[in-house]
Amino acid sequence: NNKMTLFYILKLKTSDIMSNNLYIKTTFKEARKNAKIISVGDNQVLKFIRNIKDESLDKIKEKTDYLNNCKKELLEQKEIDMGKIISIQNEINEILFVPDLLFIKTDTTKKDYKYIAKNHFIVEIEINNKIYKTKYVRLCAGAGQLRQNSATFVNANLYDMLVQIMMCGLTKKRIGKINLAKFGAYFALNLSATKQVTTPKICVVPDYEFPLKNQKVDWIYTKDDGEMDIETRYIDFQMNAFDGSGMICPRMAEIWQKDLKLDYSPSSFIIRSPWIKGLVSVFDFHKFAKEIAKTETIKDLYGVEYNVDDIDVILTASQFKMY
Repeated sequence: NNKMTLFYILKLKTSDIMSNNLYIKTTFKEARKNAKIISVGDNQVLKFIRNIKDESLDKIKEKTDYLNNCKKELLEQKEIDMGKIISIQNEINEILFVPDLLFIKTDTTKKDYKYIAKNHFIVEIEINNKIYKTKYVRLCAGAGQLRQNSATFVNANLYDMLVQIMMCGLTKKRIGKINLAKFGAYFALNLSATKQVTTPKICVVPDYEFPLKNQKVDWIYTKDDGEMDIETRYIDFQMNAFDGSGMICPRMAEIWQKDLKLDYSPSSFIIRSPWIKGLVSVFDFHKFAKEIAKTETIKDLYGVEYNVDDIDVILTASQFKMY
């Protein structure tokens, strides 16, 4: 079964939280009825949370597959027992519901959002006669979320350990000065829905840039009166030939094809990992190195040399976001 597991997460608005004085009390049934339960594909944050809580995706799939089969058998019977079916569906909902994560959409003011992020809030939600009472703190906001004025909040008890894992050993001191919007987007790559594949041996190489001369562009500038305007200009600039793109060798592509249970050989894969984003296209760089480049080695952006046959995937510096 290659179907991605979808988990249920509560999505609230700032108006919900502010009107309830930072303490929300609801039920799964009520939240779903009011379109406040959303489905999300499995992602790195959910995997990290499962690791922290010593939970297994295989066990979750095993339970839900069994329950879905029970439900299917009941639906095929002549006399359908709706009570049993609803009971099974409630059990599935509970297994797939993740009370440790929550999405917030700002529908009031920036001031409200800042107040909630700073002061935190509590949600008490009942599902199958079980009550989950959770204090939430802001975790991150992906580029897609920001376009919708949304952000992700997490169980305060998991925050420190989760951030430590998501940062992969990076500290404020090591990072130094950085554009905060970019940092936030890179940090939130952990929220991308993914299917896990065999970890390849990776070499990160510098980007190839070349000059483009006298290019016609629409140039945004500020006029004397402070207003923004656009004018046509001709400028020289450096072009990144492979911005966000890398390569995967055919043998690794075959392994990933099997991992993903695909009945065809992909020409490219969209990849996501902590601090890594982009696309890798299938190319036999082992053959290219020996027959065209006449070499058996490859050098990474730190100057370290490797045997090219030991490398499965070549990433460019533009894909390695915290380089």
